[in-house]
Amino acid sequence: MRILYINICSINAYLGHKLFDVEWCKNLSEIGLVDLVQPSKGWYSNIPPNINIITFEAEKHVKHERFFKSAIVNFGRLHRLEPYRHACNAAILNFVKELDKKNHYDLIISAHFDIIVQFFCHPGKKLLNKMYLIEHLPPLYMSRPLKALYDFNKNNINHITMERKSVQILQDKVGIRSDRIYYVPHPVNEISINTNIKCDSYYDIIGLSNSNSDILIHQIIQYEEQNNYFMRKGIRVLIRSHDIEYDNGYLKVFKGRLNLSYDEFYTYIIKAKLMLILFPLSFGFQTSGTIIDALSFRVISIGTKFDTYTSYCEDYPNACISFEGIDELISSIEMNLDKKNQDSFDDFDRFYENRTGNSMRGYLEQLIRIHK
Repeated sequence: MRILYINICSINAYLGHKLFDVEWCKNLSEIGLVDLVQPSKGWYSNIPPNINIITFEAEKHVKHERFFKSAIVNFGRLHRLEPYRHACNAAILNFVKELDKKNHYDLIISAHFDIIVQFFCHPGKKLLNKMYLIEHLPPLYMSRPLKALYDFNKNNINHITMERKSVQILQDKVGIRSDRIYYVPHPVNEISINTNIKCDSYYDIIGLSNSNSDILIHQIIQYEEQNNYFMRKGIRVLIRSHDIEYDNGYLKVFKGRLNLSYDEFYTYIIKAKLMLILFPLSFGFQTSGTIIDALSFRVISIGTKFDTYTSYCEDYPNACISFEGIDELISSIEMNLDKKNQDSFDDFDRFYENRTGNSMRGYLEQLIRIHK
């Protein structure tokens, strides 16, 4: 069994998915020989020796580079389409075709896929038939023009969803045939890091996702200014925002990136007592790596009632706590800040059992059996 794993998109789209890619390839390597394509040397770390790394720097293989960077195709609204980025992605797709001719892959797993390139540089039905796109449920949130391009090939390619309830969503709301949809749960994030590194400080509660709602963050800041809750309780909180900055010594809100190293970022998670998932309800059924991080590192999370998180609350009610409104959020923090009991331990254990070892292998083997 030969398997190719690749991201057919710009680097920025999967910059934060390095661990995700590695965990997928580890599981795939249990059932076949895996080739993992990286955009530059050293992009991935801690790769098992049985996974073959292939480096492909797309920018060095773009045809007509000057044209795609010229003012002719970057004029006015065309600039928003980022023509050069799509030209790079087209180079990646052509590389996939070349690799497949050489290695005759049984499966091609694409963690991300450029829909515009897929339409204009059609790879052919034979290649699409053995290609599996890992869906993060973007079809529900695409613009009409992009959705039209997506619809053109949606039933010629296979789709993997990591949320069980999304299977029906993809059928009913996106119009994908049931025989083109496969459920494989998001793998556990298993990492090896140096937790003895020195950071300036750690926090009791963190919410580091770039999907956090600034509206909700503003409400949390207002509550703190009126009640000094975190200051009085001595609770240190760190939240990521799009446009808000705030710091009273206990509640810190920052925008942009913290510029943490890989080890520092995951040490923040491991040392946290709670994780906040402050997503807008419009996040819907999209897959969230933040939820997986919390469950993988056995940190109780408190989040809004968007569809994906509600599903996890049903499956792991003592590890995932939902709230509605600031008063309910504060109450949930009070109840769960120092809570570690057998019920939450059982939830974390079940999460691991469902998404590691033989369980994950079973999902992937079933996918292969159906494909054959």
